[in-house]
Amino acid sequence: MNALTDARRNLTANFRSVVVTAALDPGSGRLDPPANVLARWLDEYHRAYVEANDEIHDGRLHLLQGRGLTIEGDRLLTSIEDIVILARAAMRGGMSTTIGVPVTALAAYAHAVAALRDALPSLQYRIDCSCLNSRSSATALAACHAALAAHVRAGGNVTLVGDVAPLRATGLLADELFNQTFISISPRRDDGVRPMRRAHRFAPCRDYIAWFIDARGEIYPCAGMLGHPPARFGSIHEPFARLVDALAYSERGIEALSRRGPRIADETLKFPADLCALHRQAVHGIASL
Repeated sequence: MNALTDARRNLTANFRSVVVTAALDPGSGRLDPPANVLARWLDEYHRAYVEANDEIHDGRLHLLQGRGLTIEGDRLLTSIEDIVILARAAMRGGMSTTIGVPVTALAAYAHAVAALRDALPSLQYRIDCSCLNSRSSATALAACHAALAAHVRAGGNVTLVGDVAPLRATGLLADELFNQTFISISPRRDDGVRPMRRAHRFAPCRDYIAWFIDARGEIYPCAGMLGHPPARFGSIHEPFARLVDALAYSERGIEALSRRGPRIADETLKFPADLCALHRQAVHGIASL
């Protein structure tokens, strides 16, 4: 097999989605990485993915489904224009778009959420409720409760991030409105922490492999390696074609990582363990993946 074929196999097998950890530029008030640069990169990525799918899988349409763009970061709702640019770039590639916002932002920027619902009816929201607990002030709880209720009444999806016990303590889950709505609740994980409870779990890293892009536009191959310089793949400020070499020579390593997890030398390791932290310690170059 040649390098381009290896790269394409890696791309279609492991890099079906994109996760962006964005920041707000204090001068312009726009997102970093810049939306227009990321949109151009997304278009190039989609073309490369379709070409790879044509070669590796004879263009099977089902492999174009289930791909998504997720945008996370503080104060995303202050930059509606950038979210629209990115969501439309994702749509051109047949990808869904999800934004991760704290429930406090949902309350503070209700007008922005309403504008996004009008501009992007298919936009999905992952609402972080981890700031709410039984010690939250009555005023804060009321504001967040009202924002969530308005979101539900407007037809917005309700995917909450947080622990069930604190959410129940706030009284949100006792509301009749939310009991009439399908609610998805997932636990909030600390950044970079992927607890592994036994040494030989099947495919422990598969769900954490995707294109992960930080605020500077740097590209990493998985959630646990985000921001870890030895694992950097490239940058969105460069053409997507620059990633072909990294995709080619990491193909076997990424596939092994997906199926078996990272190679951890310490055989006496006690579990549960922070798999990502152990992996970061072990990685000295991209070939170590």
